[in-house]
Amino acid sequence: MEAKRYDSLDLLKWIMSFVVIAQHTHPFETVDNSLFLNCQSMVFSLSVPTFFVCTGYFLLRERGESREELALRVKRYALRVLRLYLLWTAVYLPCTFYEYFTDGKGFLVDLYLMVQGTVLVGAHYYSWHLWYLLAVVYSGSLLYLIIKRDWSARAIFTAALFLFLAGVAMSEIVDTSCSLPAVSLIRTGIVRTFGTGQMFTAPLYLILGGWLSRRKALPAKAAAAAAALAFLAGTLRIPLWSDFMTVFATVGIVSLALSIVLKPSPVWKYFDRASKINYYLHMVFVFLYTLCFREFAYYGWDVFLAAAGGCLAVSLLPAVKKKGKNVWLPF
Repeated sequence: MEAKRYDSLDLLKWIMSFVVIAQHTHPFETVDNSLFLNCQSMVFSLSVPTFFVCTGYFLLRERGESREELALRVKRYALRVLRLYLLWTAVYLPCTFYEYFTDGKGFLVDLYLMVQGTVLVGAHYYSWHLWYLLAVVYSGSLLYLIIKRDWSARAIFTAALFLFLAGVAMSEIVDTSCSLPAVSLIRTGIVRTFGTGQMFTAPLYLILGGWLSRRKALPAKAAAAAAALAFLAGTLRIPLWSDFMTVFATVGIVSLALSIVLKPSPVWKYFDRASKINYYLHMVFVFLYTLCFREFAYYGWDVFLAAAGGCLAVSLLPAVKKKGKNVWLPF
């Protein structure tokens, strides 16, 4: 039964990986309907949080181990993701250098942006999606420290909630048009360090994923209803309100996936690999397509299809064999 639940999460991640591609290519760029745009914005806001919750589900699930063993497992996972983050940052270096060679900002400014993007933001030109990996590294490191210190579950949740609220506040300050000197000073400080507050929202999603792994799955109808209600409420796009509705909707969607029992089939393994290929590789195809056929930055259906089609082609290639096992490195 547990394996089937994992298969449903792999399918959900595969679907959300296309949402991530759409978020970066905006196939509906020409649509000017406020209701549609609000719904689209809400859908986009669910994509990366879904990956965080799924990560937390697998990372923090109950295995009958001590807190020391759990802390060690979290530490090892964070280190593994750090290596993956550095690898993919290197893969996207040509895109990064293209931006720095053409932005006209000067060597010292570009050097600062390079360090900031790598260490604090987790994103460079056309590699914005890699912030997910760096957020997992930092969140995993934080969880390792507080688990080692024997914090209670309530204290861990409270700390994650505080960070989430701080992240939401930081993002709102960055997006606000307020010109008060104090607000402008804070906004400049945020932009020149973390860019936005999104990095601080990750721990809450990871912990909620772990919470789901230790609870009985909700009935499908209840999970679907909760997700739908939260989604509709979130389309109001009210600051803080919509952020919390995104949390509830994400948890509802993952709960819905967990409640769906899939029949065993080798095909489910494809969705796990394909979701990773879609997520990590799509901006390479976006960059190449735009470089060859469009102008930076370009949005539309053609670039979405180019990215999705390129990732689909890669995902259908035979898996690489290593020590008798099918592997996709660095996927």
